[in-house]
Amino acid sequence: MQQHISRPRVAVDAVVLAALVVGAGLAFGPAYGGSRYLLTLGLGALLGAVAAAVPVLLRWPGWMTLPIAAVGYLLVGPVAATPTVATAGVLPSLESTRLLARGVISSWKQMLTIAVPVGDFGALLLPAFLLALLLTTAAVLVALRTSVPLLALLGPVLMGIGAAAFGTTTAVAPAIAGTALGLAGLVWAAWRRRASGKPGLELRRPTALALLVIPAVAAGALLTPVLAPAADRAVLRTEVVPPFDASKIESTLKSYRGYVRKTPNDVEVVLGGVPKGGLFLGMSTMTDYNGLLMSVNDASGRFAPIGGQLNSDGDTPGQQVQLTVQVQDYSGPWVFTAGQLRSLKFTGARANQLQQGLFYNRDTGSALVRPDLQNGDGYRLATSVPTTVGLDDLSASKGLQVDTSVPIPTATNVPTEVRQRANDWGGDSTDPTDITRALLTATSQEHGWWSHGASGEPASAGGHGADRIRALLTNDTMYGDAEQYSVAAALMLWERKIPARVVMGFRPTDAGTVTLRGKDMTAWVEVPFRGRGWLPLDPNPSEQKPPPTQKPGEAPSAAAQNTLQNPPPPIPATTQQQKTQDQPKKPSQASKSKQAQQEQTSQQSSSSSFPWWLLLVIAGALLLVLLPLLVIWLLKRRRRKRLATGPPERRIAGGWTYLMGSARDFGRTVRPGATRSEIAKEWYSRPPGSKTAGSRSAAAPVSAPAAAAPGQPAADRGSGVALLARDADTQVFAPDPVPQQAADAYWAAVDRELASLRRAHTPVQRLRAMLSLRSLRADRQRKGSGR
Repeated sequence: MQQHISRPRVAVDAVVLAALVVGAGLAFGPAYGGSRYLLTLGLGALLGAVAAAVPVLLRWPGWMTLPIAAVGYLLVGPVAATPTVATAGVLPSLESTRLLARGVISSWKQMLTIAVPVGDFGALLLPAFLLALLLTTAAVLVALRTSVPLLALLGPVLMGIGAAAFGTTTAVAPAIAGTALGLAGLVWAAWRRRASGKPGLELRRPTALALLVIPAVAAGALLTPVLAPAADRAVLRTEVVPPFDASKIESTLKSYRGYVRKTPNDVEVVLGGVPKGGLFLGMSTMTDYNGLLMSVNDASGRFAPIGGQLNSDGDTPGQQVQLTVQVQDYSGPWVFTAGQLRSLKFTGARANQLQQGLFYNRDTGSALVRPDLQNGDGYRLATSVPTTVGLDDLSASKGLQVDTSVPIPTATNVPTEVRQRANDWGGDSTDPTDITRALLTATSQEHGWWSHGASGEPASAGGHGADRIRALLTNDTMYGDAEQYSVAAALMLWERKIPARVVMGFRPTDAGTVTLRGKDMTAWVEVPFRGRGWLPLDPNPSEQKPPPTQKPGEAPSAAAQNTLQNPPPPIPATTQQQKTQDQPKKPSQASKSKQAQQEQTSQQSSSSSFPWWLLLVIAGALLLVLLPLLVIWLLKRRRRKRLATGPPERRIAGGWTYLMGSARDFGRTVRPGATRSEIAKEWYSRPPGSKTAGSRSAAAPVSAPAAAAPGQPAADRGSGVALLARDADTQVFAPDPVPQQAADAYWAAVDRELASLRRAHTPVQRLRAMLSLRSLRADRQRKGSGR
């Protein structure tokens, strides 16, 4: 039998080890951001300490820790690890139970692939909760149930290693944290040895304190290289490649003419919170040109999953803005954003699904989501919007200097006319800011005119391939729209060694809530400036600018720009592709209807199968908890049946054995080898003032009788036990056969005595006796001894 451990020592061990595990888990801080993870660590460590300590206090077998931890995991997990999907943020829900079941395996990888700080969405807090729960449980079990309790300090050590591995290369005061945890662990170890009667340090002596502090400082110094920030510090996050490559998504500029000409009046999104002066609401950022398309490349296509919250870089000044976006006719993977994103939270029926599929590119400020956005979706975003600058503001005297340290993309199949125009219009200046202003002024004010090529407008072919850009730049009177001007401006800036990128989206100018339609779609370029980050610049001419050969108010004349020149030999034929570029890229009504039916069927299928899968998980968890209890109940039921069957004298002996086994379950100690009469006398040997039956006092190994039931004198109840002992001896050793009625009467008397014994105990003590294995172990020992 396990040696009894005092309650204060159990409490100290559990509290100290749980606190050490939480302290070691502080290394999770940079990965999670904020302070919400501290509650997760605390609840996980608390649950682990309770699951390991309660069976010790109640003298339950060690395996009872497993069902307590399992039940606690399902009940405490929602508030600790999945608060965003829990009912009222606290109570279990179907979604929180599903995430807790799946997250045991999937949450580890998810946390490593989400951009830091990962936040608290979905099951992202589950790794911290699981580590705190498992390591605290293991540490407390080692401290309370093994002969080497000091090995429990491995729990906090493993927690620190795990938190650092799943964290970032930035640590939180590692030297201080390591020293404090080392000192606390050594203090507990010294106290634990002395509490166990073993030699240990006397903390009141200076020499002992020195022997304690010096190893603690050494431990902190040794742990610092592991936890301290360093450029070459290895963490798992740096070894995991995000699973999404946006460069495989088709160029959004191909769909530009589809928005402005085919669906000009469709309400794409409704934007709320627009500040005074407007903003640039980007859809996708493109930095790769191959002579056919401007698209996302490997550099601008590195998208990492995020939990919705992002760290502020602190180097992009601007206005703090809260925006709301409600999707209507728009459908696609790209998420409209503005400026430097700080947080993005989806709303609507698919909020949880979309939040888990959100990806963000810190370099370009673009975001996308899987599955695609559709009507009814919405989101709120907090962002830092840079101050809008005009071409007249581009000068070093006004504090704007182009940051030429940013890498310039490598374009292929660029027409030679791009370099010629870049040199002609950029002038002889060597200042990048002056060159930028000159080139954008040439396209927007001096040489460019606006036309979508629609009915009543000057002819203007769609597309932005090499032949279309050549045709645009070789005409003194340039006709085009945002698709051509943004690409032409970016290519000319690259030729002059100026970093730039193309962004497609909306540019609302009215403050408040605005409705953005297909005809409002546009594109622009962004250029990096020192101390300001990437700033949007508009290379497009005004739509109200009259053609050069047309007086104001006259009808527009045809232009010869619809005849494209032949492409150069190295550029593949693009006639058919240029035609398809002018086609609307938005899905037709038939395809939308088919897609909606497919999604509805998929949702119905998933919704019909999901509850059954979830019920299986819940049933499995309940079975894990209830199965051991059911096994104990069945074994005790089988024991009673076995002892109550057979010849009458055997049944009577079995009744006495059953009574003694039940007494053991209530904590009584029955002296091995004692006769029935001796046991009956010891049953009443309780001295005045001693504890009642079922107590676990080490000073009274022989148990005392239970308190008398209401209305029954103690002497009467006690005489029943003595009579049971005498009758058993008389009947078992009687020379004459014993009738079955005598055995039935004996068992009835045993049941009455047991009922009285149960009434003398509290419900918790009765539950503890029901789960006790002492009676079963006593039977096994009796069989082994041949008695």
